[in-house]
Amino acid sequence: MLCLLTAQVEVQLKMFLIVFIIHSPILIPIQNGENISVRNGGVVEPTEIHLGVRYDTRKNKISGMYEQIPVNDTFIYIPLLKTLEFIFRNNEVCNLIQEKRQSDTYRDLCDGQYYKNHPLYSIHSNALQIQIYYDDFETANPLGSQHGIHKLGCLYFVLRNLPAHINSSLMNIHLISLFHSEDGKKYGMDKILGPLVDDVKILEQEGMKVSFSEEPIFGTIAQFTSDNLGLNGILGYVESFSAKHYCRLCLTDKVLAQEVFSEDDPRVILRSRNLNEEHYKYLADNPNENSCYGIKRNSVLNTLTYFNVSENFVLDIMHDILEGVAQYEVKLLFEYMSCNLISCDSIPQRLYAFNYGYLDKNNRPTKVKLQQAGNSIGLTQRKSDIVSH
Repeated sequence: MLCLLTAQVEVQLKMFLIVFIIHSPILIPIQNGENISVRNGGVVEPTEIHLGVRYDTRKNKISGMYEQIPVNDTFIYIPLLKTLEFIFRNNEVCNLIQEKRQSDTYRDLCDGQYYKNHPLYSIHSNALQIQIYYDDFETANPLGSQHGIHKLGCLYFVLRNLPAHINSSLMNIHLISLFHSEDGKKYGMDKILGPLVDDVKILEQEGMKVSFSEEPIFGTIAQFTSDNLGLNGILGYVESFSAKHYCRLCLTDKVLAQEVFSEDDPRVILRSRNLNEEHYKYLADNPNENSCYGIKRNSVLNTLTYFNVSENFVLDIMHDILEGVAQYEVKLLFEYMSCNLISCDSIPQRLYAFNYGYLDKNNRPTKVKLQQAGNSIGLTQRKSDIVSH
């Protein structure tokens, strides 16, 4: 048992040291007194890509007057293929990539029908499953006067070929792009995604050479994930959830959505490549129309061979479940309990006094709003997760 634990610790330590060396820059002084940042075997240099020009105000150091000058709008892109080359310098990662992870039990993307029938993954079992995540974050005080101005958008990726416990580590979540959120709205997300799509096309058609295979290894985007608002914007759907057709998966309108709860219902029409193409064509033939069945535009992601937005079966569990329907269901349960089992005042007290364990004791709900109107009980995502379980 001790030998087994020692071997496991040794493997984990090796993984940590390799990733630490690759990701941690080392400053080396050179003769002219400057410092250069080098990494083990090189560095994945970020690329600054030009979007357009805007006018801004700058102070003239000579005259002391403020002048209007042109400023380049740019964003940063870290080349996907070069990042993958860096990842595959790690022998442990190469070994993990080659392991088969399919199971008769549905545990992961590769256990479902989408993966098994995929035109790339069904032929090349070791093809790279790239999962991309998009989100914005505020760099200034979100309550201050400058909020929104300096907000940044980020694209990250993980390799779903690796085990979940590996991908859960921050050091294995790799940055793709950084850009101003306002630039994404101004120039469109297709321009931001352009360099990434170009690299994925090379990976789809030509593949890349790796040390553990004599043949090139191929890959594509397996999933594109984000919150509902961000994902609708990237995939070309309407960014308003009060719209008539707001769903990314089907054509059910917001009235019928209150009555239909299964995709097997005959009234449900699921989105498909062919249906989306018809809607794209309608928008092209009618430029004055803003949307067609919830679609605003054709996404640049549809130019990929093995990925299409109509087959991106991704849902936002935090907003849809934990901060959405789960709180509504829990509130209905508490209302039933208050009418039949215990008093309404006792429920918040019992929730607070419940033993949630060492890890979750700081996230226990301090105040549950059962009397307020609406569906929510006033809990954050984490606290709602704890109560729901």
